[in-house]
Amino acid sequence: MKQTSSPLPLLRFSPIYQHPIWGGHRIRQHFARGADNAEPIGESWEIFDLPGHASVVEAGPFAGQSLSSLVAQYPQALLGAATAKEGLFPLMVKFIDAHQTLSVQVHPDSQTAWQIGQNAQPKTEAWYIIDCEPDAVLYVGFEGLVSAKAFKAAAIAGTLERYLRKVAVRPGDFVFVPAGTVHAIGAGILLAEIQQPSDTTYRLFDWHRVDAAGHPRELHIAQAMRSIHYKASHSEMPDPPASGRPGLSCRSFAIEKWALTPSEAPAQMDEDGDVPLILLAVSGSGQLRVESGEHAETLRAGGCLLVPACLSGDVRVNAIEGDISFLLIRPGH
Repeated sequence: MKQTSSPLPLLRFSPIYQHPIWGGHRIRQHFARGADNAEPIGESWEIFDLPGHASVVEAGPFAGQSLSSLVAQYPQALLGAATAKEGLFPLMVKFIDAHQTLSVQVHPDSQTAWQIGQNAQPKTEAWYIIDCEPDAVLYVGFEGLVSAKAFKAAAIAGTLERYLRKVAVRPGDFVFVPAGTVHAIGAGILLAEIQQPSDTTYRLFDWHRVDAAGHPRELHIAQAMRSIHYKASHSEMPDPPASGRPGLSCRSFAIEKWALTPSEAPAQMDEDGDVPLILLAVSGSGQLRVESGEHAETLRAGGCLLVPACLSGDVRVNAIEGDISFLLIRPGH
């Protein structure tokens, strides 16, 4: 369906950098974002809407407005058929640079978050590996059966690594991490994370690491033990995208990887136009040109664009000046 006018344009947001002790310089280097000698970056929050803290539009007629304010002012134009649970935009997208291994952690599901309270939010996530060292690994779930009693004892003793399943990864891999899964991102990995809008993390183990003042980071063993799923259920397993492209689909989101070259004709995305889309450029030397109606934007690797639902039924993309790969992200069903 061709749109001729829209209350919202294509939206770009200013990234927000997080500087945990395990971060590095890959985000700056890979995406050409400033000087290498600047403070290490662990996470770059590209699109997010959390209580009291949200992405801010970078440029254009809505520059300076927060994503949360747009959800409130233009719910139908922005979200369409998507649901804004508790008034929040339903997706969060970030880049993560694990210079060191992240803590062993878990996120609660909806029921556990409600039971714990304390403003806890559920979090199911997925990772796309952009770049990594040859021997890089993720820790995802358990290696065999483990009891809650044995795992809690190992967490308290700082010896739980032996229970974790190691997964070797390479660029281009997708990894699904449903809520309740114990996990850690290993050192030497740059990835994109797509998740529910949540910043609730319960640490179980932080590799005996201390901060600049010599203090260990806080652990949350009691909350983590309540959140862990010791046996994955069928409902937690993702489906492949209906398009047949690489990616995954679950109740919270759907992700497809697209790879374009300048020799290809512009691709028309086959969309119903009833939900917002996020385009996240992850690699390539070229640019991604995105058009919808009278609106157009270009992205280089590391760029992120939100297509409001009112524009998502007429999206055309093509590569210019070189190859480009991007993730197409939709809210779940």
